[in-house]
Formats: sequence, structure tokens, C-alpha cells
Amino acid sequence: MFSVLNLEVTQTSRGMEMLEQFFGKDITTRNWNTVEKLKPYC
Repeated sequence: MFSVLNLEVTQTSRGMEMLEQFFGKDITTRNWNTVEKLKPYC
């Protein structure tokens, strides 16, 4: 699953709270740099 947080609309911490409420505490987030590093393995 992918999500994008628009920081003009919400703060990152509030965005994570909303995701944790929906999916539980066992989730993690990654930034675009991590996605780019994983690209060769796809």
C-alpha cells in the first residue's frame, strides 16, 4: 500500500496516527530514497 501525506494539509505525526489507527501499530513508513534503493530488486 502506498500513501502520500500532504504536509500543507496535515502534519506527519498526525498522519501516522491516522494510519496506525487504521492498520495497527505494526506498520512502518519509508521515504522516497528507500523506494529508489529498492528499485533494482523489483
